[in-house]
Amino acid sequence: MHFVIFATDRPDHEKVRDGEQPRHHAYIHDPGLPVRMQVAGPTLDPDSETLNGSLFIIEAEDMAAAEAFVEGAMFLNVSSSGVCILIKLHP
Repeated sequence: MHFVIFATDRPDHEKVRDGEQPRHHAYIHDPGLPVRMQVAGPTLDPDSETLNGSLFIIEAEDMAAAEAFVEGAMFLNVSSSGVCILIKLHP
């Protein structure tokens, strides 16, 4: 089953994003995960230069596996230390 993840970045997130990007990329492409990454990339502000979030399309067995993927991804952490302020997960 395919799932779409829309992630909206918090303002002034660049330092966290830059510092965590290598770990984030390693995680989302880990062959041991119970999901398969289909498409992933940033979303941009209207200026087409400023990153404002991310879009992922993943393949997972079920919603629980998709939710576990989201919970494990640093960039998708909505805590005060994470990059994102809002995550939407849709089958």
